[in-house]
Amino acid sequence: MAVTIRVSPSASVQELNLQTRPRLPLVRLRGRIQAADGAPPRLEDRPQVRIKDPGLYGQIEQTPIAVDAEGHFTIELCAGIAYSAFAFSGTMRSQLYSAPVEFTPSKDNDEVVLTIDKTPDEFRKLRQAP
Repeated sequence: MAVTIRVSPSASVQELNLQTRPRLPLVRLRGRIQAADGAPPRLEDRPQVRIKDPGLYGQIEQTPIAVDAEGHFTIELCAGIAYSAFAFSGTMRSQLYSAPVEFTPSKDNDEVVLTIDKTPDEFRKLRQAP
């Protein structure tokens, strides 16, 4: 709930009790990027992962997510909050994407697999789907 607080030059005193929710627990999300055949992406194609709000709005990660030679990555996210993720790899002329995946990390749901097999046009269509 938002409350507007006005500050004026008059001499009045008002007490406010400002409270925040407790910090949300973090979950270490484990993920893997793979090609359509299940092989990891080539590191020279610079595979990348993006974590966003649902619907692919707003960037969540502030630094690039490291992807190892086997296509594995990890990131800590707030438990119980919905996110979207996708991966991409390749040069501008040969870039491929994964389908966007929406998920809510928890202790029991801490893994995601992103298969890079979509052209930029296919990805755009999936991104716009309701």
